[in-house]
Amino acid sequence: MANDGVRNFLYHNRQNGKFLDIAYSAGTGLDGHGKPQAGMGTEIADFNGDGRMDIFVTNFALELNTLYRNLCGLLFEDATERAGLASGFEPLGFGTRFFDYDNDGDLDIHVTNGHVIDNVALYHPRLRYRQRDLLYENTGDGRFRDVPGVFQDEHVGRGSAVADFDGDGDLDIVISNLGERPFLYRNDSTPRRNWLAVDFARPGARVTVGTMVRDVTSASSYLSASPLVAHFGLAEAAAAEVKITWPGGRTESLTGLKANRTVRVCEAPPCQESNGPAR
Repeated sequence: MANDGVRNFLYHNRQNGKFLDIAYSAGTGLDGHGKPQAGMGTEIADFNGDGRMDIFVTNFALELNTLYRNLCGLLFEDATERAGLASGFEPLGFGTRFFDYDNDGDLDIHVTNGHVIDNVALYHPRLRYRQRDLLYENTGDGRFRDVPGVFQDEHVGRGSAVADFDGDGDLDIVISNLGERPFLYRNDSTPRRNWLAVDFARPGARVTVGTMVRDVTSASSYLSASPLVAHFGLAEAAAAEVKITWPGGRTESLTGLKANRTVRVCEAPPCQESNGPAR
């Protein structure tokens, strides 16, 4: 749980109907310098393919957006600067998503920005009320790089969600803005790569394709929800095997799924149906 101006909470499920806040011992309550931040949006995903869920928190202006890398054993480290995310220092981040924008098999990061004080530039010359978004490409070695020139619009961004709105196999972004219309950014990335999407009726499942892991959640980012679809970039692979772990712990495997299609699944038989060929 990201908090504004005080330390974050991390509630560990004790499996007895109770939770215990372990943020101090886990390393997620403060940033790597031991300071509380003003958290806005949160996102949880496995960004480095080690099978453990990491945490990304967007924060106030003049604070880094914090990437907490999961070290296992209920322990995290602030990997923000080492991961190459320092450009998030001046903007005020709100909505954010881990998503594979280029379908190369790893998770990239989008952050939508906008200040909360409309005349902030009067007393801080480097800050603006209307700001540009950030897109970070995962380089596959535990680091990210800024993708320049993708977002040119200056706006007061708040919520963000991702989905394949036009059905062409890559993920697009919709952003809610304060006091103006929302933005829909269509993804026209090149080169074109293969993909597979697994569509669920309800949240709670964990989906694995190779080393890629996705948790199917109904809400994330900041005041936002994306479709209950686990999207996997397959790069050049023409097919994939999918393992589903349902909320109760039962596992299920779907083998030989051809790329460039959406497969709909449900926990009770019949357990799968396909929408046919690639859309």
